[in-house]
Amino acid sequence: MMSEERPNGFFASLADTYDHLQPLRVEMYHFYHGLAMDFIPFRVSEVFRILDLGCGTGNFLLEVLQRFPGSQCVAIDYSKHMLAKAMDKASAYGGRVEFHRRDLNRGLPKDLGNFDLVVSFSTIHHLHDEDKLRLFSQIHGLLEDRGWFFLIVYTVFCKIEIVYEVGHGVS
Repeated sequence: MMSEERPNGFFASLADTYDHLQPLRVEMYHFYHGLAMDFIPFRVSEVFRILDLGCGTGNFLLEVLQRFPGSQCVAIDYSKHMLAKAMDKASAYGGRVEFHRRDLNRGLPKDLGNFDLVVSFSTIHHLHDEDKLRLFSQIHGLLEDRGWFFLIVYTVFCKIEIVYEVGHGVS
């Protein structure tokens, strides 16, 4: 379903403009991120592990790393271009972040360990239905006993092509 093998694949083409244009494309983008941050059930001083499925350029991941200095993060994304942006942004946090490139239609990598929180922003809807079921089962298996799973799917208020034309000054 997802194919980045072409040199100008869809996700590769978004990486450079994603941070600027995603808030224009997704209604209440910053609100959803802020709300998710407010619902993280840990104190700032606590140590916990988070898995970010479809981390994109790392926007949410960075918010977690900044607010929760005891957080240890694993970030997965399909696009090597998005991951490169996320890695660059997270470089100041050194050993607190581990990155994996993975097509989630293939499930999660083995030996990730357990997590206190798993988050996914507008990623899982891209998967085939049978792969979603497998992924949900894997997530359940990775959660600590009192672990949390945040599944956030954005509402897009217009066609992506229109937003990108506006964002690039094309009318």
